[in-house]
Amino acid sequence: MLGYLQRIVVASMSLWSCKGSPETRRRRHRPTVARGDRAVPARLAAFALLLGLSALARAQPAAPGYYRVSGISAGDVLNVRAEPGVGHRKVAALAPGASPLEVVEVRTVQGAPWGLIATGEGAGWVSMRYVERIELERLADTEVPARATCAGNEPFWGVTFDGDTVVLEDPEAPRATLLPIEAAAPASGRLDPVLLSFADDRGYALIERGICSDGMSDIPHGWSLHLILDDGADAGPGPRFLSGCCRVRTDPPRNTR
Repeated sequence: MLGYLQRIVVASMSLWSCKGSPETRRRRHRPTVARGDRAVPARLAAFALLLGLSALARAQPAAPGYYRVSGISAGDVLNVRAEPGVGHRKVAALAPGASPLEVVEVRTVQGAPWGLIATGEGAGWVSMRYVERIELERLADTEVPARATCAGNEPFWGVTFDGDTVVLEDPEAPRATLLPIEAAAPASGRLDPVLLSFADDRGYALIERGICSDGMSDIPHGWSLHLILDDGADAGPGPRFLSGCCRVRTDPPRNTR
């Protein structure tokens, strides 16, 4: 069934692969699909649907979760270790009450759970016995943290969430691009992936949980972001597609090396 739906999406996208110069393609009427009393360019809807189908085909991980250091005496620290387990090298330390810790994976070692977190520019493991779960502000009625920041490379870009607006920073652009969020909703019957649609038919963002690597560092990220943007006819015949990783930024733990 998934393959059949993907073929439909590919067929829809082929509307933009027809022969002709870029100028000719820009002059052609843009196919649209209905969305309430408005219309959405079919190429953007096709991209968003294809990404959504791919995400739904994967099992949903429980992580990430958000925690604070708990049960540590004043003046003491919670050690962050290179691998899960007390016998491994210490790579950083967390003060009592440090938060939010974004735990992107949990492993059980000799009956004790350990959580994987970011440690500045790297990663490490903390004992889950000494952290307690906390709730963060969420984006609309979704599981996406409102304080998430996202980034990608080749080309480099960054995204922050400012209330109901996505702020896209692109070093090649003279100023930040503001994308007001028109709607935000998870897939039916699931907590994620979450699909954002931007006002004025500017495009979509698909956000899903799961460990994401930026390909340049060892920092674990708890979410991935796919942006499909319509920059207008002057930008070319197709949408701009950006993919990157997201996490909740925190003050880096103290390095012990």
